[in-house]
Amino acid sequence: MSAVYSPHVKFLRKWGMRGGGDGEFGWPQGLVIDGGGNVYVSECSNDRIQVFDPQGRFLRKWGGEGSGDGEFIRPQDLAIDNEGNVYVSDRDNNRIQVFDPQGRFLRKWGVMGSGDGEFRWPQGLGLDNEGNVYVSDRGNDRIQVFDPHGRFLRKWGSTGSGDGEFRWPQGLGIDSEGNVYVSDQGNDRIQVFDSQGRFLRKWESEGNGDGEFSQPQGLAIDSDGDVYVSDQGNHRILVFKPTV
Repeated sequence: MSAVYSPHVKFLRKWGMRGGGDGEFGWPQGLVIDGGGNVYVSECSNDRIQVFDPQGRFLRKWGGEGSGDGEFIRPQDLAIDNEGNVYVSDRDNNRIQVFDPQGRFLRKWGVMGSGDGEFRWPQGLGLDNEGNVYVSDRGNDRIQVFDPHGRFLRKWGSTGSGDGEFRWPQGLGIDSEGNVYVSDQGNDRIQVFDSQGRFLRKWESEGNGDGEFSQPQGLAIDSDGDVYVSDQGNHRILVFKPTV
């Protein structure tokens, strides 16, 4: 059966197949694009980062299974700062690692725990205009914020279904005004906060209709402020235009 596309979408290209070689993937997870259009991909199963040019040609890779500097166990989300440095949520090592654009290790922070600067399965990553790092700390049902060097700044959230509470926060995005959008997977909703963690609004409804969710996961915000959500349980992408 041939693929059917919207008249507003034109398929351009693809690359990759299952495997462990250059340009092959084992459960590709996070994806981010740098200022030159190069594509960085984290691989949950191969425990590495691969980099491709905009046409999908392999450029470089780094990583490997382990807990040393530059090694990963189930890397998840990626973010790139204004200098091209790459931030990785190294989920099962319960830490954030930072690399230069060539993959050279720069710094890390985090250990297993529930204290400030500690993690239990860090998942989503976002950077604000000042380079501060926002992390969805999935197992602790909270958001933590750090400066670019990993110094703890603030946190918010706890386990529950009330405003500002979470059940397995996943994807995280920051809009042009610094507001933080979080896909609250276990509560089947999106919550929005200001940069200090004050609750602003939410939209939620469990189901498979328009605007309803079943285990929302990834989240991204485009230059127009539209919010894209990967609705994992319904096997689809939803797009919203926020209104106040």
